[in-house]
Amino acid sequence: MKDIKPPDFQHLAFADFKVKKVKLTQNQKFILGSLEKLLLKEKFADLVLKVLQYDDASMKNVMAMYESNGQSVSILTYYCRKHLEQHASEPATVFRVDSPCTQLFRKYFIFVGLPYIWKTLAKVVNEVMVESERGRGDSGVEEFEVDPNRVSTEDVDEGIRKFNLLLLCQKIFVAIKKSVADVPPEIREFFKNMKEDLVELIPSVDPAVVIGSFFFLRVICPALVQPNKYGLLPPPDSGEWGPKTLRLLILVSKVLQTLSNKVEFGAKEDFMVKLTEFVETNKTAMVQFVEELMNCEAINIQPMEDSVPTAIRNQALKMLHKSVSKNVDAICEEITKQYDEDAGKKLKDRIVLLT
Repeated sequence: MKDIKPPDFQHLAFADFKVKKVKLTQNQKFILGSLEKLLLKEKFADLVLKVLQYDDASMKNVMAMYESNGQSVSILTYYCRKHLEQHASEPATVFRVDSPCTQLFRKYFIFVGLPYIWKTLAKVVNEVMVESERGRGDSGVEEFEVDPNRVSTEDVDEGIRKFNLLLLCQKIFVAIKKSVADVPPEIREFFKNMKEDLVELIPSVDPAVVIGSFFFLRVICPALVQPNKYGLLPPPDSGEWGPKTLRLLILVSKVLQTLSNKVEFGAKEDFMVKLTEFVETNKTAMVQFVEELMNCEAINIQPMEDSVPTAIRNQALKMLHKSVSKNVDAICEEITKQYDEDAGKKLKDRIVLLT
C-alpha cells in the first residue's frame, strides 16, 4: 500500500463557506460584534434559529461563531439538555432522530474532529480500499461479503467470508478503542455533560449505551460511509475506489453501530445475524471505551486555537446578520413570547438598532 498523507483539514472543514475577502469597516465590526454578543447567549441563539427554522446554513454559521469564541461545548450542552427534556417521557427516542443538537454536533465535529478521524481510521480504511478493489469484478469485496444474494461465486467459502469480515471489524474496533486519548477534549467534555444530564433527566437509561450509540452514529459511522468527506480517501471520481469499497465500509459500520447500540441484529437483514459473536465478544470492551470517553476529569481542557479562521468567523457573522435583518419582525415577535415585557423591549430595541 502506498504512503498516505493527511489532507488539508482546514480546507475540508470550511470548503462550503463562500468567503469574500472584503475588509470590514469600523461600523461593520461594531454591528457584527454586538450581534455576536447577543447570539453567544444560548437562549437568544436558539430563538433566532427557531425563527430561521434551524436551517442548515444558519446552524453552520452559529456553530462557527461559537467555536471561534471557544464556547462550542456550552451551545452543544444547551441543546443536548433541551433534547433530553423533550424526550424524557420516551427514552427510546433519545438521539434516534435528527435534532438541533445532532445538527450542531455534526457541524462541530467537521470543524474540529477531522484530524482525530484521520489518525484513527485512515490507515485501516485505505487497507480496506486496497482489499476490496483488487482483482476483477467483485472478487475483492466478495471475500468479505456475508449477504448470499450479493455473492456471484462460491470460490470463497461462507465461513471464510464471515471470518474475513469479523477480522476486519475487530481491527477497526481495536483502532477506535486505542484512540480515546486522541478524541478532542472538548468533545469528551460534551459527553461528560451529556452523561450528567442523562443521569438527572432520564435515570432509566444507561448513559454508556446512549453516548456510545451517539459517538458511533454521529462520528465513526459517517466517516466510514463518507470517507472522502472526512479526508480518509480521495474523491470517488479519482478512480481509486468505488461501490466495492463503500459496500465493505457499510458492512463494518452496521456491525459497529449494532455493537454500540447494545442490541442484536434484526430480521430485516438476517444474514447479519451470523456476526452476533462479534457483538457478544466486544460488549465489555465497548462499555470500557465509552466510560473512558466520558471521563475527562484529568484532562486540561483548553479551547482549540485557530480552529476557525477569522475570515470564516466574519463570514458566518455577516450571513447571520443578513438573516436576522431579513427576519427581524418575526424575531421580535418571538422575543415577546419568550421574555418578560421589560427585558423583551430592551432586546428588541437592540436588535432593531443592529439591523
